[in-house]
Amino acid sequence: EHAYRTGYNTFEKYRGKKFDEVEESVANDYQTGKPDSALPWDTVRPAVSSVWDRMSGVVGPRDFDRGIRDSI
Repeated sequence: EHAYRTGYNTFEKYRGKKFDEVEESVANDYQTGKPDSALPWDTVRPAVSSVWDRMSGVVGPRDFDRGIRDSI
């Protein structure tokens, strides 16, 4: 949960920048607010990056027919 919240909050904080440009700052923000039970940055980095991709429109919603077989 903390990773996804960090992704959302830092996307707003660094609006207009790419994740790669501010990753170090995002990692610091994650570490600063990290509860004792939170995972290390290296583990959650993909989740935080995914939030940035989703919010910036890089990853769109699933295609309607994706994963559905026409026939068996």
